[in-house]
Amino acid sequence: MQPFDEILKDFQIFTENYFYYLDYKTYNYKFVSPADSIYFGYTQEEINQISFNRIIKKIEKLVDAKNEKLDVNSIYMIVTKSGEKRWVNDKAKKIKSADGQIIGQAGVLVDITDKRDIENSYREVRSSLQNILDYSPIGIAVIQNNKFVYVNKIIAQILALKNQSSVIGKNIVRYLPKKKVKEIGNVVRNILSGEKKIFDFHEEILNSKSESILVEGQAISISFNGEKAIQVIVRDVSEKEKSEKAKFAIYKISEASDSIEDINEFYKFVHKTISEIIPAKNFFVSVVDKKSGYLKFPYFVDEFENIAEPRKFGKGLTEFLIRKQQALLIDKEENIKLLNEGEIELIGEPSKVWLGVPLKIKSEIIGAIVLQDYKNISAYNVNDKILLETISYSTANAIERRIRDEEKEKYILELKEMNNSKDRLLAIISHDLKSPFSAMLGYQKILLDEIFELSKEEVIELLTRLNETSISILDMMNKLLEYSRFHLGRNEFKADELNLNDVIDGCAKSSNLLLEKKSLILEKNLSGSFTVLGHQQLLSSIINNLLTNAVKFSYEHNKIIISTSLIIVDDKKFALIEISDFGVGLSETEKNKLFKIDNTFSKLGTNKEIGSGLGLIMVKDFVDTLGGKIWIESKEGEGTSIYFTVPIVS
Repeated sequence: MQPFDEILKDFQIFTENYFYYLDYKTYNYKFVSPADSIYFGYTQEEINQISFNRIIKKIEKLVDAKNEKLDVNSIYMIVTKSGEKRWVNDKAKKIKSADGQIIGQAGVLVDITDKRDIENSYREVRSSLQNILDYSPIGIAVIQNNKFVYVNKIIAQILALKNQSSVIGKNIVRYLPKKKVKEIGNVVRNILSGEKKIFDFHEEILNSKSESILVEGQAISISFNGEKAIQVIVRDVSEKEKSEKAKFAIYKISEASDSIEDINEFYKFVHKTISEIIPAKNFFVSVVDKKSGYLKFPYFVDEFENIAEPRKFGKGLTEFLIRKQQALLIDKEENIKLLNEGEIELIGEPSKVWLGVPLKIKSEIIGAIVLQDYKNISAYNVNDKILLETISYSTANAIERRIRDEEKEKYILELKEMNNSKDRLLAIISHDLKSPFSAMLGYQKILLDEIFELSKEEVIELLTRLNETSISILDMMNKLLEYSRFHLGRNEFKADELNLNDVIDGCAKSSNLLLEKKSLILEKNLSGSFTVLGHQQLLSSIINNLLTNAVKFSYEHNKIIISTSLIIVDDKKFALIEISDFGVGLSETEKNKLFKIDNTFSKLGTNKEIGSGLGLIMVKDFVDTLGGKIWIESKEGEGTSIYFTVPIVS
């Protein structure tokens, strides 16, 4: 039989690999083929001298040559004598002696360096391609049997998935609108059958949160793992479409801000236009009223509340935004954080996400536009905030224009009112002063013409009449002066806290002389002691004028009653003052002429006292200025009661 080393030597002719026989007893190589070859730069003697294990630098796979297994298959990285690093695959069989003892191993060392380099390059290319697919800005998916078998990271983002693997094996129907399932199923069959090679689409799909996403792309037939499949290339165009809509919305709102006259209609238009782009089920416009310090809501739409009452500028999210003077996008967690820090207070139903932008006129924040969603925390994003900020400029401009228009209208109205007041005052003067002046001239003419023919009693009577007429004219002049001073200085009105009983007592004392002339009694029914918000001079003038009127129209030896009580109107407390007489009373026609400066209504008192309608007109203006109301109840021949209210200090 041919010796083993001879067989290996012959086999070496057909291969470039190294054959060896390793003796386990001496642990030396008894054979290296070919015998005269350089074993990785070392001779057989050198290898035995330094040991093969000394040139092994890295072991990737090792089967212990001393165990009982007969097969050896190890991979090493060795360093040749010249210092070059090479990878080798050691494949060997263990050799047994006649008595069954393992005495060594015979094998072949295959240089696999080039092969490994090729495999590594392939792996790098494959990894690079995988990275290209995963990090591609375009979504790529492979669908087989209506199930996902591959998706890249962009598809995972579009579908709002936790990771790519979570959708593998899932049916695509889950992500399609119900109305589109049948149609898309037909398209898939046509592509797989080859009837349609490529399919372009622009459709809405659903993400894992069942939110609608607009996508466009192409679908083609491919082979995947030896079976037919569909490769889909997808681009999310939701933001692109929203951006286009937003540009058009900004244009429309800008146009509307100049064309829509009614500010409330403009708010509705803004709300409707925003709703076409982003969820706006809950939308409101808030404006700060500088004079009152209240936050008002001229436009308010909410699924939980019908209206928003004006409120003192406090610590709501809207006020927080106005204080910060910047747009805010606040989710539930941020909301809770601000609450815990004491920055805000909860007002109304808490929302999952809150988006607000300031309304700014020049450099001043006048209010805010706010959107909120009670269910979907992802309803708004940074792009929506930018959109709303842009829209807020047009809205603020519309509000500014409206404010200017209102101020202009108010100024024109004030001018008209001033002009009308002047005309009406002149009418009152010409009407009400004409009679007493005519009477004065008449009395004077009689005295001048008939002084020597009149008796002493007649002269005294004429002089008395002349004196009363002069007093009446002086009273009217004083009222005219007071009324004109009030109108000239009304913008400087400042409310004070007053004790109502003290004011009434002061007015009662100043009316004593008038009461005594007619033998009248003033009865006071004062309910408690009220502190009212008013103005000493105005409040005194109101009560004095009403007492004077009551005396004028009362019969002698009668009484006048002044009463006070508490009333509540719209959750606000008021003092109600009532002044009643039991005199001539008024007819319905006469009542309708009171408090109106365009009616020159006057009526003689029970003792022919002359008067004008200016007293009650002035009283009405004063009551309005104090924030109260005035009304009258009267019956002809039975007397009159006049009521007015003044706010109570809360």
